[in-house]
Amino acid sequence: MELPRSFTVREGDLRVLNPIDEAKLATLGRAVKLAPGAELLDLCSGKGELLCTWARDHGITGTGVDISTVFTAAARDRATELGVADRVRFVHGDAAAYVPARPVDVACCVGETWIGGGVPGTLELLDRALRPGGMALVGGGNSPRIRCGTSGSNANILVGAFSRCFVADAVRSPAGVPTRAGRA
Repeated sequence: MELPRSFTVREGDLRVLNPIDEAKLATLGRAVKLAPGAELLDLCSGKGELLCTWARDHGITGTGVDISTVFTAAARDRATELGVADRVRFVHGDAAAYVPARPVDVACCVGETWIGGGVPGTLELLDRALRPGGMALVGGGNSPRIRCGTSGSNANILVGAFSRCFVADAVRSPAGVPTRAGRA
């Protein structure tokens, strides 16, 4: 299984592959108030910028999963470059099929919601990886507004259209859906 070569060529010079830039990625990391030692799963992790910079800046650990061998190798190199290779790992594989060995504190898929057939399906993929009370982060890159879906009982949900840099406050509601939204 491999990502079509056109993607690796088109995005070859980019560090952040998602519909978000480095400043917004840093803002998102601060907004979700990551606790040192929290474990994160990043589905469709690309070149690993989210996981690597959040490990450096917030002291988290985690796993990134991506279908591209080129991007997975770049993510491993980035982890070494930032000095976090002992706290993060990158797996080449189908992110939609990946389930971690133990539940994580935060599961995310920023910008690649096609893996679940859209936001609701992607939230289901993330929910199966979460510990009770964990947080799911979903970025729908082409949506002009906040998009909410439902998820199981494990998740607080943060859903955003990162191309417009919206950030929803993760507020637990009975359905597990954000109850308010703000602009970052």
